[in-house]
Amino acid sequence: EDLHRLSEEYLTQKFGKFGTMMYYFSRGIDDRPLEEEPIVKSYGKETTLMEDTLDKVFLQNVLKEYAEEICRHLKKTHIYIKTVTIKIKYDNFETHTKSKSMERVTNQFEKIFGVAKSLLRDMKLERKVRLIGLSVSHFEEEEEQQLNLFDMDFSKLEKDKKVLDIVDEIHKKFGKDALFFGNEKEEKERN
Repeated sequence: EDLHRLSEEYLTQKFGKFGTMMYYFSRGIDDRPLEEEPIVKSYGKETTLMEDTLDKVFLQNVLKEYAEEICRHLKKTHIYIKTVTIKIKYDNFETHTKSKSMERVTNQFEKIFGVAKSLLRDMKLERKVRLIGLSVSHFEEEEEQQLNLFDMDFSKLEKDKKVLDIVDEIHKKFGKDALFFGNEKEEKERN
């Protein structure tokens, strides 16, 4: 209100170009072009490792941490994804990526980490890894499940989702090692 009473000349004298802007802004006039926010097409985490490595168990644990962070973000923003990508950069700076798209969209940790693990498992490490990353893409705001017409067990799909939501809640409350699936225990015992 006070700013609106001052003249353009006075504001320009006191504040230069910024004074002119204040004069017009206080009157609701802004002729700057509108800038649209860029559409985010993927979300991910990556880091350069402290030490180059060939240890797939270590790399898998890094991917697990990233999957947890990514899933927290997806759930907070109510976004579901279809594609998981891992990226590795070797010690000679050569970069490789590998992706997999799932049949159904998800924001569940177990599904996203499961895909990331299998992508890493299928990668033949040619040299020591310097950088590792995990990203997700092909976003949808709601979980839309394309069901097979002959797969009418809708209750199983709903139960699976509830179980995965409960697992996520337990991980949040008690930590990621408080509860895990049987195949994860076998992997831990092998390593």
